[in-house]
Amino acid sequence: MTRDVAKFILRAYRVDGQDQSDPQVADALEMVKRDPELARWFAEEQALDSRLARSFGAFPVPQDLKTQLLAARQVIVVPFWRRHPVWLAAAAAVVILLGIVFAPSPWRSGPALAEYQPEEILRFAAQGPHATTMVGSLADTRKWLATAGLPANLELSGPLASLRYKGCRTVAWRGRTVAMVCLFDGARHLDLFVFNHGSTTAGLPGEQPEFAQVSGLATATWTRAGHTYLLAAHDAVAPEILKRYL
Repeated sequence: MTRDVAKFILRAYRVDGQDQSDPQVADALEMVKRDPELARWFAEEQALDSRLARSFGAFPVPQDLKTQLLAARQVIVVPFWRRHPVWLAAAAAVVILLGIVFAPSPWRSGPALAEYQPEEILRFAAQGPHATTMVGSLADTRKWLATAGLPANLELSGPLASLRYKGCRTVAWRGRTVAMVCLFDGARHLDLFVFNHGSTTAGLPGEQPEFAQVSGLATATWTRAGHTYLLAAHDAVAPEILKRYL
């Protein structure tokens, strides 16, 4: 087993030790004992995983979340005079046809934005797993974006591109698919959200980043080349600290 193969296996290793019975994991752990460089890497990886796990529990879940989600559902009431079975069958056929023709792509722009609200994105991101795909670099992240049908041509500054990339997932928000990337700068945990705003720019930030405290997190938002970005830091820092990454 090479060092790179061992790293690949150990990236999925859970800190609670549930994977120790797996033969491949056991071999990789034995290699950690013999390889000082791999041991240093694994110790850093485990420390990051522990901090990440603590960060997952830091997101507050609104008590009225279920009510909010139910209220956001669009209910279509069909008038009684249009409920004849023949018309119902015809309507169903039309709906299916329109669904095929106009089905949204994974990165579809979605409806027009009346107001850009970063706190909504952060609130929806707090639901479910923090990351569904583990990555080890920006290159891995771009591959994940491409595989998921999302544009991989993100325009990132040098400092932001050089951070440690840890995991990815998608967040559904206002009819859009938002890419969420989890990354670290040392012990600092940050999340980067990106979505395609299409031709709609009203209410969105400009190319110059805007800094604010949102839902207890330091955030920076900006728009570039058709994409809107939201960067959020999980530690208690002033929003201006994020300038170093932009």
